[in-house]
Amino acid sequence: LTRDEKDTAAHGRNFHLREPPGTSVVITVTASTSSGVQVWYTLAAGTNITPVQYHLLPLVLSRRLSEDVQDWHLFREVEPLRVVGKFCSWKADQDGLTLSLQEPLDCKHRWRKHQLSFRMRSNEVKFQIISDKLGFQWRIFPRRNQRSGVLGASDEESIIAVIGHKSDGHGRCFKVREPFLTIVTLCVWVEAVCSDCEQEEASGGFPGMEPPMTAGNIRVFYTIQDADPQVAIGRHELQYPPGPVSSLDRTILEIMTNPDARRRFFVLQQNLPLVRALNGLVERQTKTPVLELAIAEPPLRAARVAVMLMLRPRTLTNGLEVFRTYLRYHLLARHGPRFAHVFVFIDEPTGPEGSSVPAGDGADRLNEEEDENEHLAQWLDSADARDLRSLVTLLDGSGPASAAAPPGRRPSDLDAKVRAAAAAGEILAKQMLNMERCLALAEAQDIDWLLCNLDADEAFLCAKGHVVGELFAAVAPAIWQLQVLNHEAAHEEPEPSADFFLNCTLFKRSQLQLGESPTDEQRRCMTFWGARTAVAANAAAAAVTPRKGEGVLAGGSGRAIFRPTEGYFTGYFNGKYAVRVAACREVGAYPEDIRCWSVPDAAVARLDPEEACILHYHNCQGAAGLLRKYGARTEERWNNTKFHSLCQQLYAAGCNALDGLLKTGLVLSDDDGGEVAAQLTAGGVVGATKQ
Repeated sequence: LTRDEKDTAAHGRNFHLREPPGTSVVITVTASTSSGVQVWYTLAAGTNITPVQYHLLPLVLSRRLSEDVQDWHLFREVEPLRVVGKFCSWKADQDGLTLSLQEPLDCKHRWRKHQLSFRMRSNEVKFQIISDKLGFQWRIFPRRNQRSGVLGASDEESIIAVIGHKSDGHGRCFKVREPFLTIVTLCVWVEAVCSDCEQEEASGGFPGMEPPMTAGNIRVFYTIQDADPQVAIGRHELQYPPGPVSSLDRTILEIMTNPDARRRFFVLQQNLPLVRALNGLVERQTKTPVLELAIAEPPLRAARVAVMLMLRPRTLTNGLEVFRTYLRYHLLARHGPRFAHVFVFIDEPTGPEGSSVPAGDGADRLNEEEDENEHLAQWLDSADARDLRSLVTLLDGSGPASAAAPPGRRPSDLDAKVRAAAAAGEILAKQMLNMERCLALAEAQDIDWLLCNLDADEAFLCAKGHVVGELFAAVAPAIWQLQVLNHEAAHEEPEPSADFFLNCTLFKRSQLQLGESPTDEQRRCMTFWGARTAVAANAAAAAVTPRKGEGVLAGGSGRAIFRPTEGYFTGYFNGKYAVRVAACREVGAYPEDIRCWSVPDAAVARLDPEEACILHYHNCQGAAGLLRKYGARTEERWNNTKFHSLCQQLYAAGCNALDGLLKTGLVLSDDDGGEVAAQLTAGGVVGATKQ
């Protein structure tokens, strides 16, 4: 202590001795150059309560231990030891992570040897070592400048570790770096220090009792052994008990460790024709196995699941208010999915002469809007959004910013095409690049799963009683990509209120959920929606002159562009995908489109829609909403959904074409009440409660 500290530093910092009243004790204080100062007590002779006990008490006056100070807890107060890390969310009670003790406790054994065998589920595992009894109040971490914590594969390459308390050692982890599926045995050797053992043993001390031995030097290393692992550990995942090595595991190992196999894998990806890739995606939609989740009771540690989306606030009527509902529902609502984080990539299109949207019907109203982007950032900084602030990240998602996505393993010619399109303003290309950016951000924030492009007109709905983290925690480690099916809103009102999340309750069930063999009644239900959309769309298209390079829509060719079977959903029908962040980062997966990632088909599954689904509030903001939306999307070319392309051309044609299409092709009439009731009975549509 310094001179100024001597009089005040120890105030209120007392040793505590707890025994029944009337107990006689002997307090002992020893000092030595080798082991410092130790304080303990014993029960006096003749006491009939318990055998002689030793309690070493901490004597460090500063709250933070220096790296030259040892801890004075007895081994029996500390052991067993356990490992903790991101793979168990730094929780100190995860099964399977306790180290076993290899040597008995006595004065003849200088080193206490602890071991844990585990299988590598990634090429690096980071961890610290703590007491199973004291938790983070007693933990082991590397000394500074000790090879950045990277352990050696023998005792000759061991790292000298130090002991700290809860406030020590943040960010200083041990690291094991070995190939995927390697079985390693972690070895933690703790020196047993007993400065008075020789003297006491010679005089017959410690009869049948534990000597006052504490931890001295600590050495940490690992060995590679052909042993049965106790657990399997990856960067962000844990298997206990460890599952068998699957064929997918062996394939991944071959690609990761064999340069020839890795080269063949990427050559195959690069040479795959686009048409084959598209066919594969279509086939995946119909043949993806439905995953049956077994939710543990009580639930397992919830996975950290995040969402990313591209946002154009001005394309939403009352956009800021709608997006507030989106954020509060997905992050905080009592019956909502409770995502861990939302990454928002802001993208605002620019029209001629710097206007927010191209000139045309409705553009004047758009240009009168205030800067919603700035308002969103200001709102997140306000007291009203205090509970959301740490859960939302706003990023620039525009073309120049999206180009910051690092070069991945996408074939070079396709990558060049995507980047060029993003620079030119193509939103789908920007979405693909921002998906890659977000995957890296998610890994840095310890996110387990990332759901991509859950748009501002969509809501993620979980089965009653569960949150999304509990559902995803039950997914087998071999699954890297999950498809979540979407249901599409059925328009009950031509001009619903501005916040569609609060008033749209009727949804058409995903046609993929109906399966390959829908019943006759389900076919009739689908045809009802498809036919009314097709009639209105074909009538509107007949009066439109197609844009250059887009082909004839209708009229001139005499051929209708919509068949009744094609208009059931006016938007996408194949759901959205969530990916396992660590696995995709490890193998360098990249987006194949704005939904799917380049992962093996065997690692893809579909969530049962009864467990979780997406409600798509497609075009639910009335005629004004359609004008806003398509005023900002006239230059898109990659989205070839028929209804979307038609709306683009109707917007360009002006007049009231979009309004007419909405009212005749999408909105229910007063005479449709009986049909809706019949469809609800048949299972063709599902109702959703107001959230």
